[in-house]
Amino acid sequence: MADPFTWTMIAAGAGAAGSLAGGFMEAKGLDAQANAADYKARNLALQANQTKATRAVELNDTMATIDAIRGSRNVSLDSPTAMVIERARKQKSDDVTNAEVLGIRQGITEANYEAKNARSGKKWALASGVLGATGSLAQGFAQGGG
Repeated sequence: MADPFTWTMIAAGAGAAGSLAGGFMEAKGLDAQANAADYKARNLALQANQTKATRAVELNDTMATIDAIRGSRNVSLDSPTAMVIERARKQKSDDVTNAEVLGIRQGITEANYEAKNARSGKKWALASGVLGATGSLAQGFAQGGG
């Protein structure tokens, strides 16, 4: 039968291993969260670019329709009124597009912060596991009289 010191050290070793495993598992989970946030940020950046392209196509279609209507009525396409209408339509389209893209870009910023925080948490999880293991071993030595 093993002496009490041996059993104390086995228990301390098991506690240390558990602390290390817990720290590593938490770090792995936080790493997955960081990767998911990075993926989200990349997808949102793509969405912002697609939104801008879609709005540009919509504006061109709208302007072509207006030009066709004005042309069919024999109204000059380069009259001062036509130019004012075109500028106003472009400005409104730009304002709507910019607001929409700004909202998407805010999501990118949020996802980047999520990734950064998860990576920071990963470092602390690893450190916490190591410190917990060290504490378990130190407690085992202290209790075992070693």
